[in-house]
Amino acid sequence: MLLWGRLFRDVVEGLIERRFAGHHYYVIARTRYFDDLLQQRLTGGAEQLVILGAGYDSRPYRFADRLGGVQVFEVDHPATSTAKQARVRALIGEIPANVAYVPVDNLADKLLRCGYRTTRPTWGHKS
Repeated sequence: MLLWGRLFRDVVEGLIERRFAGHHYYVIARTRYFDDLLQQRLTGGAEQLVILGAGYDSRPYRFADRLGGVQVFEVDHPATSTAKQARVRALIGEIPANVAYVPVDNLADKLLRCGYRTTRPTWGHKS
């Protein structure tokens, strides 16, 4: 099964590269850039992380060991948010207590209702 997964990934990557040359490497570089930037902000004292258009961004889970008490706000369309929560629960069980899903209609109001504090150091990024 693992071999088929790798074969499928290679085929998809090849199709994307033929249509959009360099896209695969752009995505890798972009991910690394934001991962490094997040690490810098965490080291610098960020106490909250806002991910706009979170989609299936995995940083709250990949960085779980480094986030500590950092509150994470995943902002996205309600349908995307619901689908991601179901997927996360299926994969890891409980959604971590420091992760809040913020369905968007009025961003400022939603963030405040989910616990966002305007007085705390914050770093945000667009996935």
